[in-house]
Amino acid sequence: MHPRFDPRIFYKECLSLAQNGYTVVLAVRDGKDDEKYQGIKIINVGQVCSNRFFRIISNFYYILANKTIKNSDIIHIHDPELLPVGLLLRYLKKKIVIYDMHEDLPGQILEKDYLPNYLRPIFSHISKVVIHLCIRYYHGVISAADFLTSQNARYCKKSITIWNFPRVSQIKIKTDFSKHGIINILFIGNAYHGRSLEELAEALKDERLRDKMVLTIIGTFDSDFYKKMMSINSQDVRMVSEVKYEELANMIKDYDVGFVCDYSYSRNEYAIPTKLLEYSAAGLCVLAPNTPAVNKIVKEDRIGICVEPGNTSDILMGLLYLSNNREAIYNFCQAGVQAVNHKYSWEAQEHNLLELYQDIITLHSRNE
Repeated sequence: MHPRFDPRIFYKECLSLAQNGYTVVLAVRDGKDDEKYQGIKIINVGQVCSNRFFRIISNFYYILANKTIKNSDIIHIHDPELLPVGLLLRYLKKKIVIYDMHEDLPGQILEKDYLPNYLRPIFSHISKVVIHLCIRYYHGVISAADFLTSQNARYCKKSITIWNFPRVSQIKIKTDFSKHGIINILFIGNAYHGRSLEELAEALKDERLRDKMVLTIIGTFDSDFYKKMMSINSQDVRMVSEVKYEELANMIKDYDVGFVCDYSYSRNEYAIPTKLLEYSAAGLCVLAPNTPAVNKIVKEDRIGICVEPGNTSDILMGLLYLSNNREAIYNFCQAGVQAVNHKYSWEAQEHNLLELYQDIITLHSRNE
């Protein structure tokens, strides 16, 4: 299950629903105490379980036996492993159930390094079958990308896209622009192979960039990846453990360039990374992948430059361009703030969530 302060779940959807008259309870399984934060009641349904199989099985008991969940009218599920639980809640407890698909799970499975190559397509297909079988019986499905909604609409008529755009009211905007000094590059998120970070670290070693750029990685990473990054470039790379969402929203503005450049897996082709727009919302220039969806936004809205993921030479060319064109960085920063405020904010997506809830409630009431 997701952490209690997941940005999309808590800071966007829960707060939006609560601010519009819904009584919201967030159920998590992290072993921590129940609490109330920003008007949202957060309950812990059980202890943490590291074994995936036993966690999935025990979720049935913990969720179905929880009094607060049993007394709720709408169940909004975010984890694919809870899809079968949602079916039981609908047909045994007569609840309205909604599934929120954050990511393309079948596509992700195809990229799992810990799975043998011959097993990946098998597990990917099984996950796809299970998801599509379950959502046939859900009242609504939310996806974070249009290509997922197109797939889901074949199985659930009430399927909509709610992009995971940043809530701009929570992000501090950069106001201090300098045409001199070191250019600070920021990466936020889970750091691992496949995000072009090794290639970026390698590119920063170029003599033409010496003492001109520094990369800061803020997020989660294992010790092996940390050692690998430090072995590539310990002089120009800094790695910081994950910080709280509220603190992070205030820190982004202290950087100049936001980096997001995942490898060109098929699932990324039409995805719009949330971090891309969070960087722009804070007034950062972006260095982004040249995938179709991202390339369209970056070029049309002039918020940065695109490079080929995993290509050290191309990333280096992008860095050199920014290093030699400080005025361009400033222009990209200004354009990014305007673009997010007008087109790519959570505030512009919120009404889709509220409309879905109202439509499903109305339809459910007619059918009772």
